[in-house]
Amino acid sequence: MVTLTSAAADQLKAFAQASEIPAGVVRLFLTSGGCCGPNFAFDVVPQKEVTDVGVVHEGTTLYVQDEAVKLLGNTTIDFEDGFVLRGMQSSGCCG
Repeated sequence: MVTLTSAAADQLKAFAQASEIPAGVVRLFLTSGGCCGPNFAFDVVPQKEVTDVGVVHEGTTLYVQDEAVKLLGNTTIDFEDGFVLRGMQSSGCCG
């Protein structure tokens, strides 16, 4: 199960409010991966996808792509100088 910290929830709320998409939602999705595994990105979109999973913390909802949820497992999303995914299992990098 993916969870959010308060710092991440606050940043996601600010990210959505700064968007030019009225009533947009923040979505976490997979992008093309490299040899270190999948890459993830956040974006504000007009609406969630039908299969997205909602993660709620203190009234802030992050919609996570179904395929990303499967890879994230029991990950906590935090925010420090940027978003940090804590607890995600990595298979290591090549090279």
